Amino acid sequence: MPHVENIEPLITLGMLRSGQQATVHSLVGSTELVRHLSELGIHEGALLEMLRPGSTCILRINGTKLCVRGDELLRVMVTPLTTTRQAG
Repeated sequence: MPHVENIEPLITLGMLRSGQQATVHSLVGSTELVRHLSELGIHEGALLEMLRPGSTCILRINGTKLCVRGDELLRVMVTPLTTTRQAG
């Protein structure tokens, strides 16, 4: 049986918590929706941070804040980054 290491979890963008960062894995939807999200900077490989979760959330991508509707959140699959923040 093959050995599989470090399988990263995929979740929808809407499942991220405030302050959590993730890498975009894939976009699911019509060509128009994928193109629209890509124009906003939400594309495969993009690093983003959830600033305010919710049905209309606020994200930070490339230093820019974006407001994204809930239906679009369900179509963006991300891999959460695990980082340890130190108080200070």
